[in-house]
Amino acid sequence: MTDATELFLKQFEAEIGGRSFQKTASPLITTVMDSASLRRELADHFINLVVDESKLLSMVRVHRTENPSGDITKLNISTNVTRGATENTEATETRRPSDTVVTYNTAKTVSLLDVSGEWVEDNVGGPSGKNTAVQAFVSQISNDMETLAIEGDDSETGTTDYASLIKVNDGWHVLTSAAEGAHIVDANSTRTSYELLSEMLRAMPTKWKRNPSQLRWMMSWGAAQDLVDEFADRNTLYGDQMRREGQLPPLLGIPVEIIPKIPEDLTLTGTDGTTGTFIWLCNPQNFIYVVQRDFKAEWERVPRKDADELTIHMRTDFVVEETDSVVKATDVSVWTGHSFYGA
Repeated sequence: MTDATELFLKQFEAEIGGRSFQKTASPLITTVMDSASLRRELADHFINLVVDESKLLSMVRVHRTENPSGDITKLNISTNVTRGATENTEATETRRPSDTVVTYNTAKTVSLLDVSGEWVEDNVGGPSGKNTAVQAFVSQISNDMETLAIEGDDSETGTTDYASLIKVNDGWHVLTSAAEGAHIVDANSTRTSYELLSEMLRAMPTKWKRNPSQLRWMMSWGAAQDLVDEFADRNTLYGDQMRREGQLPPLLGIPVEIIPKIPEDLTLTGTDGTTGTFIWLCNPQNFIYVVQRDFKAEWERVPRKDADELTIHMRTDFVVEETDSVVKATDVSVWTGHSFYGA
């Protein structure tokens, strides 16, 4: 159990009146929302826990807010501020930071956990196993938030568990489409290769390439594995080492980040099969995860069911500060029967 998890569980238990999880005598509904300061502190710990459990969310910018909607100001200067100076002449051509904004509107989610009396009695950890269940519950919330962050699509109309999650609001895959201003490189149902990454970097406007160490290639496991295989097949210096260690060096000066939750079951264009994925090239801090602090965590004992019910309500949104700074390769195949891009 991580320190963050343990702290959250301790504060959660303290907030519900010091009741140990295995006790049964308690009000039917006990809420943790009694104190504004404690509520904010607990919310911050919970947000940290969700973010730290996620590979992608731990890389992006987290905007904590008290408001359900609002603006985030872009504090950038996009034009030249330096010019020639004339002796004894006042300079009058001044510049100031941009005051343009991106807008967020949080959407509500609910996460539910039931812990039966039989489970508490029969699990290996005994009564303390309830803490383990809560830990796993919070970890799954983190997984769900990362899935929503990547694949969220509010046009979804399905009713499955997956559809009910991604329909909450748009994630960064939808928000980095050509329609939103991102730069798209179509892989045409071919696999990842160095040539594809090179094409992506060429597609990025020069002004966003000034600090390549801040940029990241963000891709799925399958896309990364294809890169390793391609390097090895070329008999490069690092090819065999990469196959042994499973690590890719920076490519074109830009580190590679494997994001396991990036899907590999997208429909490919112009060919049969659902083995497609995508690759991002951008500064991860350009992606913003908005979390409203006023979340609700409630623990309810239901005697007639001999069960405890944990319910957590959150309000979140996902925005992109500058879509012009994002390059995305689409229609990338992870099926080994397809050739590499540019081959």
